[in-house]
Amino acid sequence: LREYRDKNQRRVNQLRQDVSAAAGAMKLFAESVSSNGADHEKQVEGELGRLKTLTKIDNLSVIKGGIQDATTHIESSFEQLRRSNQLVIAQLQDEIRLLHQAIQTEKRAVFTDRQSGAWNRHKISERFDELIKENETFCVLVMRIRNLNRLNARHSAPLVELALKTVLSRSHQLFGDEAMIGRWSDDEFVAILSMLPTDAIALSKEVSRKLSGDYSVLELGTINPNSSEIWKR
Repeated sequence: LREYRDKNQRRVNQLRQDVSAAAGAMKLFAESVSSNGADHEKQVEGELGRLKTLTKIDNLSVIKGGIQDATTHIESSFEQLRRSNQLVIAQLQDEIRLLHQAIQTEKRAVFTDRQSGAWNRHKISERFDELIKENETFCVLVMRIRNLNRLNARHSAPLVELALKTVLSRSHQLFGDEAMIGRWSDDEFVAILSMLPTDAIALSKEVSRKLSGDYSVLELGTINPNSSEIWKR
């Protein structure tokens, strides 16, 4: 009986030490997560108090039961905190994504022609300088809208703007995604092409044939009967 008593006393002392260490760790945990919600903090602190109380008890079964209960409640609180943090992180990531999109939109707006949506002359000039500095071979295809003044005189500004955007869209289809297309002046667009001059000359004939013609543009959801014009290039 003495041996059994001494053995149990050693186990109780060890459990007291373990509970005391756990209480210290949970105190640090409670302090670190207090900003995540007062309710979770109170719950963790309550379990801390229970663990501290167990250090003064000699009944082994009571200590085990108290530790199990405290562990269950702490695990539940931790899981709620984890889910809450995941939600906050997801919201922050979404906000960061939207912020990056807004920054990219602002950056692009500085180098974009507002009316057509193409790159502006400043951006095209920068690209020229980069290619020349890098000693890269490239060709420039110039497209001129000869009847732009007449279009501006006959049609509304929104309608002409839509027509210019259609020109840009068709150009991208012809040149591919790698080509850089910009608006050099009011009636001139340029495309920077990475190809041999002979290929560029052959492509220019196809561009002249496919871009010149009638453009039907939607205005306020309907086709404007007066929007078709022949664009000479």
